[in-house]
This record gives sequence, C-alpha cells and structure tokens, in this order.
Amino acid sequence: MVNFDKLRGALAEKRITQDALALRLGCTRQSINNKINGRTPLTLRDVVVICEAIDATPETRDSIFFE
Repeated sequence: MVNFDKLRGALAEKRITQDALALRLGCTRQSINNKINGRTPLTLRDVVVICEAIDATPETRDSIFFE
C-alpha cells in the first residue's frame, strides 16, 4: 500500500512540483494530482520515475510504496 503522505512529503522536500513530475511522466498535472492523492493507481513506471526524481534509497522507496 502506498503511503501518500510520505510520497507528497518526499516530493515537497525535493521541491518537485506536480507540473515538473507530470512533465517527467508525460501526462497532465491533473493526472499526477489524482495519482499522488490515491484516486488513480500508480503504475510501475510511475514508481520508477518518482523514485528517480526524489533520489530514493531502497529504504525510502519501500517506506513510501511498499509499506
């Protein structure tokens, strides 16, 4: 289960906006908003791109995406 609070916190800590993340993923800001608020499921590609964007360690990745 995804810990969306930790995800939003990690994005804020790295100062990654929804617009910037949408650009990396090739989708709209609204689509990102739906994903990081749990309304739309994250794909494996989403997780990989987000982990790269926040420079996630394996521990960070697991605490956010596989808690």
